[in-house]
Amino acid sequence: MTYMADPGFEANDILNALQRQQDESRMLQSLGRFMAVEFHPKSLPLPGGGVMEIDGYSAKGNALCNVCSSEGTLTEDEEELVLMNALKLNYVAQTLGNTVRQILLFRDPKVARAFCDSDRVQDAMQDSMLEVCVLAPA
Repeated sequence: MTYMADPGFEANDILNALQRQQDESRMLQSLGRFMAVEFHPKSLPLPGGGVMEIDGYSAKGNALCNVCSSEGTLTEDEEELVLMNALKLNYVAQTLGNTVRQILLFRDPKVARAFCDSDRVQDAMQDSMLEVCVLAPA
């Protein structure tokens, strides 16, 4: 028996990822305009080697932002990814002396509320200065 995968499957995944990336970029630009801050993606070097990717790092170094454009109910894997992004912001802020705003930007208010209400998230982020914002794309 021969199994042949749908040749459009990978192309659809790539197109969806590109659309998500564009949506998140627009959300970040909108937040930047609202805050009068210019955000750019940033790769920050880690002490043991490697880099940490941040969706938005302000040119003045006073704000960090990661974006979650998920809609509907988060799966456990998606919640874990968003939590890791929040922890990245917390780590970078601590490294910079806790002088920067840490913003986790959501598209869907229900996703943001569910994330904030999660016991696991509350346990992990209890001492964090993380700001959770919701900004629906235009």
